[in-house]
Amino acid sequence: MAGLEVRGLQAQYGDAPVLHGIDLTLKPGRILALLGANGAGKTTTLRAIFQAVSCQGEVHWQGQSLMHQSTEAIAALGLAHVPQGRGTLGSLTVEENLILGAWPRRAPQREVQADVDLWLQRFPQLALRHTQRAGDLSGGEQQMLALARAMMMRPQLLVLDEPALGLAPKVVAEVYAWLRTLNESQGLTILLVEQSAALALELAHDAVVLHMGRVACAGEAKAVQRDAALRRAYLGA
Repeated sequence: MAGLEVRGLQAQYGDAPVLHGIDLTLKPGRILALLGANGAGKTTTLRAIFQAVSCQGEVHWQGQSLMHQSTEAIAALGLAHVPQGRGTLGSLTVEENLILGAWPRRAPQREVQADVDLWLQRFPQLALRHTQRAGDLSGGEQQMLALARAMMMRPQLLVLDEPALGLAPKVVAEVYAWLRTLNESQGLTILLVEQSAALALELAHDAVVLHMGRVACAGEAKAVQRDAALRRAYLGA
C-alpha cells in the first residue's frame, strides 16, 4: 500500500507544543482532506511533514522516512507543497516561476521547456501573461501558477494548504476542477488543507479532522459529510 504514513507526529514552536501525536494514512491515488477549526494544527501538520518545523514521530512516503530530511531531498522523493499564500516568486515572470518549479528534477532544458509549454496550454490565462511578473497577476492567476509550478516537479504527492483562500467562487471551482482532473487522469495523490469543510469533502475520498493538535476523527469523506453532529462540533458547519 505504502503512500503517506504519519505516526505519533508531535510538533512545537519554541516551547509551545502544537501537535500531540497525529496519525494519518493517505493511500496512493486518493485525496485526503485535513480539516479542523483555526488553530487545530492543520498547517503545522503539513509543515511537519516537510520538516519545516521542529517535530518528532514518524513520517514515511512510499516506505521512505522523511524525518530529518532536507527540503531538497523531500522534493526529490516526489512531494510538492503549495503553501498558504501560494508561494510564487512575485519578481519573476510566469514562465520563470514554472521553470524554477522543475528544478528538483534536474531535467534537461528541452524536457523542462516542453512541460512549461504543456502547463501554459492547460492554463490559457497564464499563457497570455507568461512574460509578466507573477506579482502582477490576480489572486486566481497566482493560485493557478502555484499549482502549475508544483506540477512542473511531476510530483507523486501534491500537498496544498488552503488553495481556495481569498479566491472568487468561480476561480475556486476552476482550481478544484483541476485538482479532480489531476487525480482522476494521472492518479495524483493529494493532501489538502481547506477551511471550507464542505468544499474539501466534495473533492476528497478520505478525511481527518483535527482538534487542538489531536485527531478527533478519521474516515471516508462521505461519512464525515453525513455526520452533522461531528461537523457542528469540530467544523462549525
